Amino acid sequence: MRASTYLMGARLARFGRCSIPIAGGCDFGSRPIDIHLKVFEDMGAVCDGRIISFPKGRVSVGEVSFSRVTVGGTVNALIASALGSGKIVFHGCAIEPHVCDLARFLNACGAQIIGVGGGRTEVVGVAELHGCEFELSGDMIEAGTYLIMGAATRGRVRMEGVKAEELSSLSDLLERMGCGVRNGVGFVRVEALGDLNCAFVETGVYPGFPTDLHPQIAALMGTVRGSSGVTEAVYGASRFGYLDELRRFGVRFSVEGASVKIWGGRMTASDVKAPDLRGGAALLTAALCADGESRIRNGHFLERGYSGLSERLRILEADIERG
Repeated sequence: MRASTYLMGARLARFGRCSIPIAGGCDFGSRPIDIHLKVFEDMGAVCDGRIISFPKGRVSVGEVSFSRVTVGGTVNALIASALGSGKIVFHGCAIEPHVCDLARFLNACGAQIIGVGGGRTEVVGVAELHGCEFELSGDMIEAGTYLIMGAATRGRVRMEGVKAEELSSLSDLLERMGCGVRNGVGFVRVEALGDLNCAFVETGVYPGFPTDLHPQIAALMGTVRGSSGVTEAVYGASRFGYLDELRRFGVRFSVEGASVKIWGGRMTASDVKAPDLRGGAALLTAALCADGESRIRNGHFLERGYSGLSERLRILEADIERG
C-alpha cells in the first residue's frame, strides 16, 4: 500500500534507522518519494540506497522547507521529528484535514507540534510518546464520493460526521452544477432531483478541489448533457486511466494535455475493470446511473478505500452485490 511509506517516519523516530522496499499504491503514473527522502536528509538523515538512518540516532535541529506541498512528505516529517531533542521548523507543510488530524493525535500522545494547519509548523522533540484515546474526523474523500453518487443518480444524500468547511470546494462545484447543498454542524446534504448544469473544475492542493475526487466528479459529468471538464493539476494526464473504462458506459471524452472534456448523456450498463481506487469509485458511480446491470472487476481496489461500501450503498437504496 502507498500508506506503508509512512512507516519510514515511524521507524526513523523509534529506531533512528529504516530499510524500505519499493512503495506500493494505485498505479496511475509516477508517484515518487523523492521529496520524502530530501526532507529526511534535510533533517540530518543519510539515505544510502534503501537504507535511511540518522547518524546520531535522532533528528537534527534546524529548519526544513518542502520544495512543493506534499501530504505524504509532511506526514513522514511530523512522525519522524516527534521524538528527539530540540526544535525543528517545517515550511510549506500540507494542511489537508487528515494531516492536521495526525498532528493532533501525536500531540495527544505527548508530542509537541505547534502550528497545525498552517504552512509553518514547529516540532519540539520529546523523549517518548504514550498511548491515548482519539476520535478520528470523518474522511472528506469518502464523504465526497457518496455525495457525488447522490448527485449523479439524481437523489439526495446526507453525510454525517463530516466538517462542511472541508468539503467546500466540492459543495461549491455541486451548487454550480445545480444541486441543492445544505451545510450544518457535522453534516452535509446534497440533493439533485432535476437536470444539472455543465461545469469545469481544476484540481489542486487543499483547500482546492481534491485530486482524489477527480474521477468521481468526471463520472457525474458523464450524466450531464453538454460538455464539462476536469483539469488535473496534481498528477497530470497519468490520472486518466479510468477514462477508457468509463467510455464503456457511453461517455464521450477528449483529452488535451492534463485536461479532459466530457460530453455526458444517458449511460448504459457495462462490464468494466477498476484501474485503481478512485477510478473504481468513478466506475461504480457510473454503474449506479446506467440502465441495466453492470459488473466491476478488481473490486478489491474499492474495498481498500471505502469501508462497508456495499452495506452503505444499500442504505441509500442501491441494488448492489459483492461477487
